[in-house]
Amino acid sequence: MALSKRLGEVQRAAKNKRSLHVEYLKAFNEYEGTASLEEVAILLNRLLETRGDVLRQKGPKGSQLQRWTSECVKHEGTSKLRKQLFEGEDKLEDATNSLISRIYNRLLRISFRDDAEQVWPIVSKRISSGDMVTNELIGIWSVAPKDKLPVMDSRLAKAIREGEQPKSWQMLIALGRSGELPQSKVVQACATTLGNRIEDLSSDDLAVLLAQLSKVGESTGKLQSLKRQAKDELVRRGGELETPQLCGVLSAIESLDDDLWRMCRKQLLARDGLEASQVLDVLGFLNQLAEKQEEPSLKGFLVRQLQKLLQGYPDSELIANMARNLDAIVSSPAACQSLLNKAVQLREDLYPVVLWRLFVR
Repeated sequence: MALSKRLGEVQRAAKNKRSLHVEYLKAFNEYEGTASLEEVAILLNRLLETRGDVLRQKGPKGSQLQRWTSECVKHEGTSKLRKQLFEGEDKLEDATNSLISRIYNRLLRISFRDDAEQVWPIVSKRISSGDMVTNELIGIWSVAPKDKLPVMDSRLAKAIREGEQPKSWQMLIALGRSGELPQSKVVQACATTLGNRIEDLSSDDLAVLLAQLSKVGESTGKLQSLKRQAKDELVRRGGELETPQLCGVLSAIESLDDDLWRMCRKQLLARDGLEASQVLDVLGFLNQLAEKQEEPSLKGFLVRQLQKLLQGYPDSELIANMARNLDAIVSSPAACQSLLNKAVQLREDLYPVVLWRLFVR
C-alpha cells in the first residue's frame, strides 16, 4: 500500500483543499510502482472526497465543480488511472465483489460515466451470479443509471427482506431512487423496513426521508404511509435540523397551517447564514403557499440575506441563479433592485447570456 501512504502524505502537506485533487493525480502519475486495483479504488475515493469539499463550500458551486471536473479530465494522472484500471496487471474480472462495487460507485459519483460504463458488463455479471451481498448491491443501486436498475431490483429487494439487514442510512440511500422507480421492489422493501424503524431514525434522517418521498408523484399506499409516519415523528420531536435538511423538508409541507411548517419557520428565522440557493428555495416555497398568510417578517429576513450576498464584486453565477428563480423574489422591490444594480456591473462582453436571461425575465 505504498501509493496509499503517498496519498496520505499529499493530504497532510496540502496547504488548502482547492487543488488537492490535482495533487493526488500528480502523485499517482509520478508513482513508479505498480498500483493495485485496491489502490486505484483508494485514489478514486480520495478524488470523491475533494469533490465533496467543493460541494460543501459556500456560494455558487457550478463553476467550481466545472473547474474540478476539467482539471481532473485533462490531467495525465487520469490517463494513467484509466490505463491501470483497464489494462493493469490486476484484472477487474478477478476483483472481489466489494472492490467492483466500490470502483463502479466512485466512478459514477465523480462523474466518470464513460469509465463506469466500461465496468458495467463486469458489474452486471456479478449481480446475475447472485453472490453479491446487500451493501455491495446498494452501492451499485444508488448510482447506476435508471435503465440498469431493473437488472438488480429483485435480487436487492430479496437481500433487504431476507439477507443481512442493511443499516438505516443505506436504506435511505436506496430509497433515494423512489422518485424514479416508486413501484420498484427495492423501494417497497426499504419502505417496509424503515417504517418499522421510524423511531430509531435521527431527525435529520427523517427530514431526508421526507424530502425523498415528496419527489414521488403519485405515492403508493406504502410510501404515503411512510411519509405520514416520518412527518408525524419529526413534528413530535421538534428537534433542530441541519440547514440542508431544513430546506429540503419544505417540499413535504402542504400549507402554512401545517405543524411541520411552524417548526421549520421558527428555525428559519434563526438562520442568518443561508446560501443563495437555500434562500431562493424558501422564498419560492412561500410564493407557492402563502395565499392567506404573507409571512412578511420571514420574507424580509430572507431578502436581507440575499442583499447581503449580492454585496461586493458581481458574481455571474449568483446573478444567473437568481435570474432563473426570479419568481421567488419578484414580489420584493428591494431584492429586484439589488439584483438589477449588481447585474449592470457585469461586463456585457463577458456575461451576455446572464444579462439576457435576467432582462428577458
